[in-house]
Amino acid sequence: MTRSHPDKNFILGIDVGTSGCKVLLADKAGTVRASAVEPYPLTQPRPGWTEQDPRLWWNACCAACRRVLNAGVCDGSDIAAVGLTGQMHSLVALDERMDPIRPAILWNDQRTTAQCREIRQRTRRGADSRRQRHHYRAGLPRRARYSQLR
Repeated sequence: MTRSHPDKNFILGIDVGTSGCKVLLADKAGTVRASAVEPYPLTQPRPGWTEQDPRLWWNACCAACRRVLNAGVCDGSDIAAVGLTGQMHSLVALDERMDPIRPAILWNDQRTTAQCREIRQRTRRGADSRRQRHHYRAGLPRRARYSQLR
């Protein structure tokens, strides 16, 4: 399992996805011993826009973890590690208290498609080197699905 916790017998996996939070508990052999899914809604305030309240993610994660731990396989003290995955390039705007100030703009939101198209056209006009520099600095190509342009 891990060198730091050889006496622990389980790993907890958490996936905060677009449609819900999925949690599973696996033993040392990799066998899934318990799992739970807590769904949450996706809102589309306009065509091509996708948003979610980030608080839904936390609430669903807590509920799914409780369901897995209440399955009776282990009490939580026997968990060696927690693995966490989340939605891709979603944008969560926070205030100074780290509270969300609006719904998260999700990775599949297309509201910046026109702006991305314009940026790509402008950078094509003089230079692959500009496009390459932007890609190097940002780590991503200019596409509406990446949060750099939201």
